[in-house]
Amino acid sequence: MSEKEALTKLAVAEKLLLKNPDNIAALKNKGLYLGKLRRYSEAIAVYSRIIELDQTIYGIYAQRACLYSIIGEANLAMKD
Repeated sequence: MSEKEALTKLAVAEKLLLKNPDNIAALKNKGLYLGKLRRYSEAIAVYSRIIELDQTIYGIYAQRACLYSIIGEANLAMKD
């Protein structure tokens, strides 16, 4: 995926979140595209928000752990 495509899809997710900030599907997409853009800290924050909203979406923990690993936060990754 190109950077331009990721930015376009990120913009769509952000537009949906303006209408409903707790839209989990839009949050998932936002986190995904932030990660693709290497905006890891922002993506981690989005994934943390999803976990606050619903602790049963276990794949989000894995996504966040992967990003923690990328930024060198192995201890936080292990917790997830």
